[in-house]
Amino acid sequence: MRMRFLIAVLGFGLSSVACIRTDSLYPLVLAEDSRLDESLVGTWVEVRQGKRNDDGEQYFVVEAASEHEYRITFISGGDEEKPIVLMARRQILGGKEYVDVHVDEEQITLLKDPALVFSRSFHAFARIQRNEDGLLVQVLDGQVLGELVEVGESAEWNGLRLTRPGEHDILLISGTSALQKFFASRHADKVLMPGMLVRKK
Repeated sequence: MRMRFLIAVLGFGLSSVACIRTDSLYPLVLAEDSRLDESLVGTWVEVRQGKRNDDGEQYFVVEAASEHEYRITFISGGDEEKPIVLMARRQILGGKEYVDVHVDEEQITLLKDPALVFSRSFHAFARIQRNEDGLLVQVLDGQVLGELVEVGESAEWNGLRLTRPGEHDILLISGTSALQKFFASRHADKVLMPGMLVRKK
């Protein structure tokens, strides 16, 4: 459950996220369309039940890895020797800011738990909104999407194609163009759930 939010939201966990993994077969943001924003660079922690988690052992560091991608290093349990490394791209769609997160290929072998391992081609998305406190980060709500498709079936909702290979897994199968059209529309508001991130003190 924690890894699902970790992958979807720049490498961090949120205890309240639903236990239905939602990934995409295709990217939302192509490398050539990604534009970095330096304000996302830094060290971040989550807010749980209105309280900052500065004293916790989980945090992540966002760096510019290239002209088009961020590198996100997730530290958990104080173990800085074995961090999880994610990559992310950023794009504005329909006036909203999105990030497309995927696992660094070198990190695939570190994800030993079968519940956490997924194809290196899978992507996860989040919408970001800035406020005076930090970042409001909205991720795909697996519970809501789960109501749209039965286990073992495929469905389409407002142009978004998805399939449900298992009870706890949903896979978006729309291509990049269709994904961008959907997330630029008002329909995306209905399938996103919020979390809060702040800079580590």
